[in-house]
Amino acid sequence: MLAAAVLALSLAAEAAGGDGDGTAPTAAAYSTVVIAPRPITRDGSFSVGASDATRVAGAVGDPARALENAPGVGRLAPSSDGLAIWGCTPAESRVLLDGMEIPALFHFGAWRSVLPAEGLRRMTLSPAAFDASQGRAVGSVVSMESARVPLNTRRAWIASDFLDTSAGAILPLGERGAALVVGRWGYVDALANRLLSSEQRALVPLPAYRDFFAKTSVEIDEDSNLTV
Repeated sequence: MLAAAVLALSLAAEAAGGDGDGTAPTAAAYSTVVIAPRPITRDGSFSVGASDATRVAGAVGDPARALENAPGVGRLAPSSDGLAIWGCTPAESRVLLDGMEIPALFHFGAWRSVLPAEGLRRMTLSPAAFDASQGRAVGSVVSMESARVPLNTRRAWIASDFLDTSAGAILPLGERGAALVVGRWGYVDALANRLLSSEQRALVPLPAYRDFFAKTSVEIDEDSNLTV
């Protein structure tokens, strides 16, 4: 739907001294029409880009952790695999990746989200006030958009911290295609096995996770892309 804002301006100008033939001064009038799309907003929605979210305090380099700072979102519990939003349990919310539902947003213990940061482009949290197409949820809908695959780009990276190590690459596929590959290996459980006794490890379950994300994009023509 388009919202039309009409701005009408009428200007009257008198020629200095008239035309010299005794006629009345002439007046010039014109109007300008400005048409703009109506912005679509939802009360309470929260959207953030993945690159900005990794720098949010408390995110620990994980963009999904930045959603904890949204209004009405509770802090993650040690045994949680999702967000508690508007007093609802994580099971009462839905998590969508490019429109497809995934079972959980975080690994057990909420140490890391299930998708590496390099595989995300933007996240949007819509608490309760979402439309029927995103139904079957009480608390919220978390919509994640995967990263775009740039063409004619070749890049690789690796990152490591005390939780895990991740690596990825962007590789061209011919002249009109490219692939994004990201992997992550968590070793919190392996470190705990070396530092803690079996009795201590039994008190606090620790996650063991291996994440992998791949996306390819092929340009069909100027207006169409095939993405898998």
